[in-house]
Amino acid sequence: DPTDTASQIITPDGIQQIYPLDNPTTAEGILVSVDGYVLKPNIDYQVIDGELKFRGVPKVGEWAKYKAIAMKGKSKSKSKAKPETKEEKRFC
Repeated sequence: DPTDTASQIITPDGIQQIYPLDNPTTAEGILVSVDGYVLKPNIDYQVIDGELKFRGVPKVGEWAKYKAIAMKGKSKSKSKAKPETKEEKRFC
C-alpha cells in the first residue's frame, strides 16, 4: 500500500553532511529532494548504516525530504519501443 511508505523531513544546519534516518532503507529505496529538486541516488546522496549522506552540505534554510519508494513487484515487460512523432515519420 503506497500510503504506508515512510517519509522524513530534514532541516539542514549548514554544517552537517550526514543525517540519521528514522527507518532503514537503501539509496535506491527512497526519493530524496532538497527544496523541491529531486536528487540522484548514489550520486547526490548515499545511505550508509542507516544515515543519509549528501554529496555536499545542504545550506541553512533549505529543507530536505525523503519518501520511501514502495515496490510490490517488477514488471517483466520492458518495452523500449519509442513512439513515433510526426517529425520522425517525415524523415523515414
